[in-house]
Amino acid sequence: MRKLDAEELQKRRWIRALEIARVLFNDEGYFDDYLCQIEQFIREKATMPGGEMRAERAQAITEAKARAPEQLKLGV
Repeated sequence: MRKLDAEELQKRRWIRALEIARVLFNDEGYFDDYLCQIEQFIREKATMPGGEMRAERAQAITEAKARAPEQLKLGV
C-alpha cells in the first residue's frame, strides 16, 4: 500500500466528514444538496496545485454557507 501525501490524506478526511454530515442531515430532515456540491468540488479540485485549490476551496465553502439557510428544511 502506497503512502498518501498530505493533500490526498486531507481530501479523504474532508470526504469522510461530509459523509458523516450527510447522514446527520438526512436523519434530522435537512436537505443535503450543498454538502453534495462541496463534495463534488473537493473531488474535482483537490488535484490542483496548492495555492489555486486553497483560494477556490475558501470561495466554495463561503458560497455553501451563504446558501445553507435557503436550503434547510424546517421540520414541523
